[in-house]
Parts: sequence; structure tokens; C-alpha cells
Amino acid sequence: MDTNTCVSTEVQTQRPVPTRALPREATQPHDAADEVARVETNSPVMTLKEAAAYLHVSAAHVLNAAKGRIPGTPALRHARVGRRILFKCTWLNQWLEEAAAEGKLC
Repeated sequence: MDTNTCVSTEVQTQRPVPTRALPREATQPHDAADEVARVETNSPVMTLKEAAAYLHVSAAHVLNAAKGRIPGTPALRHARVGRRILFKCTWLNQWLEEAAAEGKLC
């Protein structure tokens, strides 16, 4: 039986894995906890993506918070360097504390 054909409508056979090499990061398992730990120890300044990983939210949510688009929560302090948006770890922690004090975080 050919490995690329279907056995039935519900069960399919495994197809061979492509022979091209995968990037190194694709072969290693992704662990969000490791990424957050790496963010906390590398630098006090984080990019949008690193800040999102640190807060365990999406990058879009962090961007909305930075622009003050989340009703009832204070705007997230940030700095712009060209098109890059940067956050200090202390600013992120302060924002969490302010939002929690106002009872806006569940």
C-alpha cells in the first residue's frame, strides 16, 4: 500500500516527513515559562513581544494598553524608539499594581 493514499474517509495513513532541514528553533519545544524567565533576567527593557510574554497576554493587548484603549485601566507607560515600542519591567509591574488597586483586574 502506498503511504500517500487514504485508507478510508476517517482514517488516513501517516505521510512521510519532508526531508528538508527545519530551523533550529522549530525543532526545540516552546515553553512560555522559559521565555518569561529569559525576559526577566536579560534586560530591564523589553520589546512589545517580550512584554506580552512577561504579562501572559497577547501583543495586541499590550499595544492597546499602551495606547490607552482599554476602558477602566490606566494607560501603560512606554517609550518609542523609532517604530519600536519599549517597556521597562518596573513600568509593567507598576501598571499591574495600579490596575489591581483600582479593582480593574480580575
